[in-house]
Amino acid sequence: MNKIKEFAEYLISDNARPFGYSFHHRSKEGK
Repeated sequence: MNKIKEFAEYLISDNARPFGYSFHHRSKEGK
């Protein structure tokens, strides 16, 4: 149950920003 909640929060925080910016930002950081 905890893992699902963490994953949901990760998706929400990731989708809080524009996808293009988020994806570009993460690739720049090398994640």
